[in-house]
Amino acid sequence: MKTLTIITGASKGLGFELARQSLKAGDTVVTMERRPSKALVEEADKLDCNFIQFTADLLDRKGAVELLMWLLSDKEYAEHDRLILINNAGVLGPVGPIENASPQAAVDCIRVNFEIPVLLTQAFLNETRSWKGERHEYLFRRRPQVRSGLGHVLFNQSSA
Repeated sequence: MKTLTIITGASKGLGFELARQSLKAGDTVVTMERRPSKALVEEADKLDCNFIQFTADLLDRKGAVELLMWLLSDKEYAEHDRLILINNAGVLGPVGPIENASPQAAVDCIRVNFEIPVLLTQAFLNETRSWKGERHEYLFRRRPQVRSGLGHVLFNQSSA
């Protein structure tokens, strides 16, 4: 089965392993992350797989969505039997008393952990609507941990 797997946040941790396993399965793998992974490039070369790695700042929601739409505009990918989008990227923060967190840190956390996966999934589903392959989308997140005490919330949702 010819599979296109797109993974955000694949430079380390769970995303890295998902990309590595997808490469081993012979998938065409596309990754989007802040820091490129030399190890994934080496793995793809060793396995002689189709691998494309984009350096992307997911805080730039317009840029991230446009990058995905540009990628999916390549009709070569439309011939795949299975299309997978894995939203794995995430940021950790703010940690500790909420009054000590900057407003921008809170906005960035919400943007990368919630807004961007929603927008990328929406673009993925819209751009691949007419494709013949089966479509799957996944969002990987750990549960937020809440500590007792007024105003203490730990956002433990990151692989970053």
